Amino acid sequence: MVPTGCAKLPAVLSQTDGVEIEKVAAQRPDLILAIYSGLTKKDYDTLSKIAPVVAQPKGAVDYGSSWQQETLMTGRAVGKPQQARQLAKETAKLIAEAAAEHPEFKGQTAANVTDFKGIFVYGPQDVRSRMLVQLGFTYPKELRSAFPDEFGGQLSSEKVDTLDVGALLWFADGDHTRKELETAPVYSKLAVRKEGRDVFISTDDRVYQATSFPSVLSMPTLLKELVPRLAAAADGDPKTSTDEVPQ
Repeated sequence: MVPTGCAKLPAVLSQTDGVEIEKVAAQRPDLILAIYSGLTKKDYDTLSKIAPVVAQPKGAVDYGSSWQQETLMTGRAVGKPQQARQLAKETAKLIAEAAAEHPEFKGQTAANVTDFKGIFVYGPQDVRSRMLVQLGFTYPKELRSAFPDEFGGQLSSEKVDTLDVGALLWFADGDHTRKELETAPVYSKLAVRKEGRDVFISTDDRVYQATSFPSVLSMPTLLKELVPRLAAAADGDPKTSTDEVPQ
């Protein structure tokens, strides 16, 4: 979704070629925000010749910045630090209220995965994983040890059982249909599948983009529309639907 008054910009990041410098330059930007990124030193130096660049936080893994960092750093960069702090405060309050309304989340494990070239697991420093923890869930120890210094990685076929968590978010936007994922030989035998503890989010799902990029703008939508589906997953009852509720 493009905010009112803003033009839709072309994609400037390629999965194969990285940042497409020429496309960035063609936009003639006054400021380049690359907070949620894996920007290299070389790209930073090149982009800095076009406009001032705000890169990922120091010490963060690639694509490992939190929504709070993104909000506060952007606020400082555009000269509105106070407004950014207020937005972050209001959003944190909304999340805390949602967590308080769902005490059943506390003590349960949760994770996010997608079917990109097999099963890709989002690590503990990924913004999606951070969101689940803020709602009261715990990130699984087995997955934490597998991806300690990355925002995520591929899960080997012999470790699919580590996905047997309290609630599992599937971003079903890759190589397989939802049916194929649900009926996969090993995964279909796990309790997370048998008990309907998985939530499938397709590209045409209303919360797809909001879940992919949690922020002060998307969080109200997530709390309203995704949290009830997480609650349905966490109750362990396969009869409770975790699908998108028609509006």
